[in-house]
Amino acid sequence: MKKKLAIGIPSNRPFETCRESIESAVNFCRKSGYHLVVSDNSGDEVKAEKLREMMADDNMNYIETPPTDMMTNWSTAFDATAGYDYVLMMGDDDTIFGFGPSPSFDNIPADIVGIRPGVFGYADLKGIICVNTSQITSKNASERIAEHLTTSNGSNIGIFTFWRRDVFKSIMDLWLGPHPTRGTYCDWAVMNGFVSSGRVMSEPGSSYFYNLQNWAGGAKQIEEQVERAYTKTGLPKGSSAYSRIFNAVDSFIFVNRKDSPVSPQERFVTGAFCLDLYIKNYLNNLPRNTAHTNSAKIEKISQKLVGNDSIPSIFSVFAEILDAVKPGLAAKYKQFYKEAIGDEWGVFAPLQEAI
Repeated sequence: MKKKLAIGIPSNRPFETCRESIESAVNFCRKSGYHLVVSDNSGDEVKAEKLREMMADDNMNYIETPPTDMMTNWSTAFDATAGYDYVLMMGDDDTIFGFGPSPSFDNIPADIVGIRPGVFGYADLKGIICVNTSQITSKNASERIAEHLTTSNGSNIGIFTFWRRDVFKSIMDLWLGPHPTRGTYCDWAVMNGFVSSGRVMSEPGSSYFYNLQNWAGGAKQIEEQVERAYTKTGLPKGSSAYSRIFNAVDSFIFVNRKDSPVSPQERFVTGAFCLDLYIKNYLNNLPRNTAHTNSAKIEKISQKLVGNDSIPSIFSVFAEILDAVKPGLAAKYKQFYKEAIGDEWGVFAPLQEAI
């Protein structure tokens, strides 16, 4: 069963700044028997030669990828893990270590979609900042999302988990495909899609260290980092103020994707749970006088969400807000919804009338 787990690393950094990361993965996979893929698109021949030497084992695959964008390189590494049941995608500035014998993972229950090492967020000079060693054990999809949000303590580092590859692929194909922005701000919604799909068990013999250096500054620096996740996709300045609206829409879609292993009934109920959760949080902290040029208009439109419990009506309001954030954005989200779920915007036939 050990050979059923794989690690993928899309790499672009200079060798000296990613050496420690890749060496840790090489040593970890050499010890555990897990498969390792490194796809490097740096174009650095010296680095390529060193990686070929490091990854000489039969269970390791080094891919010298032509210079390309980050997401294409990510996909190259992920695609090379085909044939493995569980995949962890690792950053080339993170590290992973094994302690004691690696579990065999024989007879994993069918509803286990994640195998989680201990995940530690750290920063230079600050040390360990946050930790996630939590399992997600609830049988119900809505309860699993609530469990994740409760145990994550405001940090999404638990995303660095060995995810069941078919679930991983179904969500990533949407995020990197028809999603309107492909923004990294979707990470919480993506996690809701993951944990809605099944339970997460722990891998007690492994520790993953996630480099949180970019998130280790003061409140102003973190605020700027969050805003950058939106603006670098082409969204206007101030769009991060509407993160709860994006979380609501994206979570509903990822949870209700048509190839989810969860029943349509449970998907719908769980999607409605996400809407309720994020809309309440949004209205309780309604953004006013934000940096967005349409702040006043969005605030006025948002009042239509107060006391609104009709899914079609909620999505109609979402469309207004999305177009106020950026003209034409609603049409792109409507297409994303249709491709992911198979129904028109705000429709989830035939269950909607029955619930």
